[in-house]
Amino acid sequence: MTELAELPDLDQADARDLVGRAVLDGLRLDGANLDGTSAAQVRLLECALVDCRADALDLPGVTAVDVYVGGLQAQTLSCRNGEWRDATWAEVRIGAVSADGCEFTDFTVRDSRIDLLSLRDTRIRRLTVRHCRIDTLDLSMATVEDLTVLGGTVGEVLTEESRMTRVDLSNTTLGAVGHPGSLRGMMLSRPQIEDIAPALAAHLGIAAKDVG
Repeated sequence: MTELAELPDLDQADARDLVGRAVLDGLRLDGANLDGTSAAQVRLLECALVDCRADALDLPGVTAVDVYVGGLQAQTLSCRNGEWRDATWAEVRIGAVSADGCEFTDFTVRDSRIDLLSLRDTRIRRLTVRHCRIDTLDLSMATVEDLTVLGGTVGEVLTEESRMTRVDLSNTTLGAVGHPGSLRGMMLSRPQIEDIAPALAAHLGIAAKDVG
């Protein structure tokens, strides 16, 4: 996890610096309009993106190490097949994030609102989500070593064909589980387990019967 205050003094960058295969090292973008930016395989090293905005931001294959993204407002963010290491997203508001195929190590999302957070087919070594509202968290086909959600809400989590060692959702408000047959490795609170019990019973073919 990298917070803005932990970064060294950064030189000011321009939105035009964010292009394909560029290497941005020790730079900071403030209040930039990044709408329509497409920067494949860009490398962000000890960088900060602060209060930037975009309808669509496309960073396929991005490598982001020691990076802080704060206050980003975007309709869509695509960063498929990239790597995020020692990075933080803070107070972002994004409609749909497509991070399919990414690798995450020591990555934090905090105080944010994301409608769809797609982490399909990702490798998650350590990811923490704090005080966020996420409508749909898609972990389908992901390999997850350690994911913790603290506070906030997750409307729905999808886990089809995922391989989870530790996914702790016990300290968030959870709406629904989309694939009750793929929960191995997930930690839930007792009330959460009671809430999903009908869906789990239906998946297993168990019929509930009132007696008395």
